Amino acid sequence: MKVTALALNEAIPALNALANTKLPAKVAYRIGKAMNAISSHQKAVEDFRINLLNKMATLSADRTKYEFDPLEKEAEFNQIFNEEKQREVDIDLPCFALEQLGDIKIEPVVLSILAKIGILVELTAVPDIPEKNAEKV
Repeated sequence: MKVTALALNEAIPALNALANTKLPAKVAYRIGKAMNAISSHQKAVEDFRINLLNKMATLSADRTKYEFDPLEKEAEFNQIFNEEKQREVDIDLPCFALEQLGDIKIEPVVLSILAKIGILVELTAVPDIPEKNAEKV
């Protein structure tokens, strides 16, 4: 599924809220897989940030911050890094349905965030086809 690094970053607290809840095994497994996939992607974004910093700035003598010379390079860095965080990537996130969570108590914002990135889906029932309209096989 296509999603931005910013959206994935927003999903981490929501997944953590579920990760600390007793859930049915299948849903717990899917949440764990989603957390691993997001963690791997977040590592790639952080690697991009560090590599970009190393190209555009120098680490201070006390190794606590990066210094840009000229200072305008910092604005360029921020622009490039923000573009990277806004870029959509294709990431394999396992989905689960609301019904699979059972009767747990959970904040609506958690469900909203998970639905936003496509992890939480709603199952829709397919209506029965009346016998007179159904094709005979």
